[in-house]
Amino acid sequence: MIGATIKVSLSKLSTVLLATWTLASLAWSLPHGSAALDERCSDPSYLRGSASHLVVGRVRDIEGIWGDDGFIYTLVTLEVASVLRGDLEDDEIVVRRLGGTFQSVSMIVEDEPTFTLNERVRLHLIMGEEGQFVVVCGDLGKETLELNPSPVASPYDAIRQSMDLILGLGVIALAGGIVYGLHGRSPKRSDDTEETPLSRGGSFSVRNLDAHLTND
Repeated sequence: MIGATIKVSLSKLSTVLLATWTLASLAWSLPHGSAALDERCSDPSYLRGSASHLVVGRVRDIEGIWGDDGFIYTLVTLEVASVLRGDLEDDEIVVRRLGGTFQSVSMIVEDEPTFTLNERVRLHLIMGEEGQFVVVCGDLGKETLELNPSPVASPYDAIRQSMDLILGLGVIALAGGIVYGLHGRSPKRSDDTEETPLSRGGSFSVRNLDAHLTND
């Protein structure tokens, strides 16, 4: 009886140890951001010296993808406003980062930068193996200049809004004129006295004048 109890306890202990080892192995196999792997990233001079490109731009699109290695990546389309270091052929680049959301699955990676639409940022970049830019030193290589600003409207949008406003005011004015034409003048009462041009300077009306002629 005692031997059976010890056997069961050892079996439970083995199960707990196996589960703990599995969870630890899984946590160790998960990817970490580059900032967590290199302590030199905390040095601003190292951060600046490691970046081949330094750009300022605005986030225009964010897309999560499932990589061939089984991890989720995020592709960030950046509209470049100014290039402070390096040369770029296009005014739009794609920045790739580890982690993100693909469909209903999310993967959070420590020390990797996150982005939001229309966010204005300054990025320290290098070219990655996939032919897309990567932020140097993870989130330390990204600086948010403006968070979630309103999208910049084009001149055509301003013209269209002005034309819509003018058209709307014209419709309101036309409707007001029609309403005033139909209901602006109150109907005359049957007992009102109609005046002639000759009677404006005196006190006689058409009705009074007819009565005077009849009595004579």
